[in-house]
Amino acid sequence: MSIQNFIILLPEIFFITMTVFAMILGLFFNKIPKNNDTQYNTNIVSWSIIYSLFICLIINYVNITSLMCYNSQIISANFNATIKIVISLSVIGTLILSLKYNKDDNILAYEYSLVIALASIGMFLLVSSFDFLTLYLSLEMQTLCLYILIAINKNSDNSLEASLKYLLLSAFSSGLLLFGVTIIYGFVGSLSFDVINQIIIANLSAIQEDNIILNLMQQYINFIYIGIVFISIGLFFKINAVPFHMWVPDVYEGASLTVTNFFATAPKVAYFSILLTLIYGPFVGFFFNYNIINGSTLIIVAVLCSLSVGIYSAIYQKKIKRLIAYSAIANIAFVLLGILSGVLSGIDNILTFLIIYNITQILLFQILAAIGNKNIKVKYINDFAGVIKINPILCSTILLVLLSIAGVPPFAGFYAKINIILSIIEKNYFFLSMYALVASIISTFYYIRIAKISLFDKLGTLSFHKSMYKESSINLALGSIFLSLLISKPQYLYYFLNYATQTFI
Repeated sequence: MSIQNFIILLPEIFFITMTVFAMILGLFFNKIPKNNDTQYNTNIVSWSIIYSLFICLIINYVNITSLMCYNSQIISANFNATIKIVISLSVIGTLILSLKYNKDDNILAYEYSLVIALASIGMFLLVSSFDFLTLYLSLEMQTLCLYILIAINKNSDNSLEASLKYLLLSAFSSGLLLFGVTIIYGFVGSLSFDVINQIIIANLSAIQEDNIILNLMQQYINFIYIGIVFISIGLFFKINAVPFHMWVPDVYEGASLTVTNFFATAPKVAYFSILLTLIYGPFVGFFFNYNIINGSTLIIVAVLCSLSVGIYSAIYQKKIKRLIAYSAIANIAFVLLGILSGVLSGIDNILTFLIIYNITQILLFQILAAIGNKNIKVKYINDFAGVIKINPILCSTILLVLLSIAGVPPFAGFYAKINIILSIIEKNYFFLSMYALVASIISTFYYIRIAKISLFDKLGTLSFHKSMYKESSINLALGSIFLSLLISKPQYLYYFLNYATQTFI
């Protein structure tokens, strides 16, 4: 391995090493005869991974270089490093949540943290992929870890059912993605993003300039486009876009609270990062070539379906996890809207939305974990009744999070959504922008309903924790401060993300 290759993969190499160390640490403490505290063993492994992620986060921030390695299979740039930082923070939030609350779900195995660490390694490699071989292997690595995480609560039939459903549907989506890659490789002869981009652009130029070979080139490019469609469908499944969303509500409801939190945050950032890399890289000719054919229709259909199904279904939900699942489907549509802007400045808006969405999801699950106890879990929306009478500070955090997700001005989510809508108005998507605006207004209903129940309904039957765990309190405090700062100073986040996209691809 050359020095350049080592420097580019330094965060991944360090984290893989520390994950192996954490595994040895867990085995060592588990074998001590006098040590019967399983929770203590699990926390040691979790904290070692959390500290490793913090160091990895710093390495990613310092180790920003615009280079490629391993025959252009891996890329390093500001964009990739920024995505890895966001993923690291999301995983840290999930692990901090699981420190105490996994015990309530009878998830005491230290392997839980190790599986999350392995999934994180897969996501890091996925973000850095610049070749379909690397993309597929890293994608499957973290997907296999997600299967295990869903079913990690062996005493829950819902978890096992959700894991089986995700396994079958995810295998189907991976097959579609692999079939698309096979078609492209058969016609292009390469798996490199850079080579594929050059060949597609060259063929489009030939079609436009030379009428003699028009029919031949058109057929050639159409087969490549078929491969791109299959790859897009495979990735749409991963990001929960309609009509490939069937697994989402069942998995969210069946998995444990901390696993659902993980599902709702870090993997989505990784999937969207590779989707952006593909759409603005090798597939840019397909999605934004307005003279011949363009794939923006795929995105438009996914946006309209996701907004309609997500918001309409969420309105009728009584269970909180299923509401969060359908809300996630609707919010995914806004990220896809940002892609339609077709300019690199639109990536700033997409990253802003993803960061704010991740923070609100982490805080929301921290709140769910803080309500109830080992015997009584938050299951229904009505379980929020009377929170203000028990814990006014927690209730104020609930309001901040819900209004941010809903995009009510002047909260953080408003800036993210309105900038995305304005960016597609500039591209003359007037109907789509109006539809998204109206859908966003309608979606505030089910968020405000939870706020109303928390503020004005009589105290429910749930037993609330008298005091939250210290780690969760710190998580909630930091997240709430960040969301509050974005109300008055949203431009600081845009400055940071603008720097991140300077060397995109």
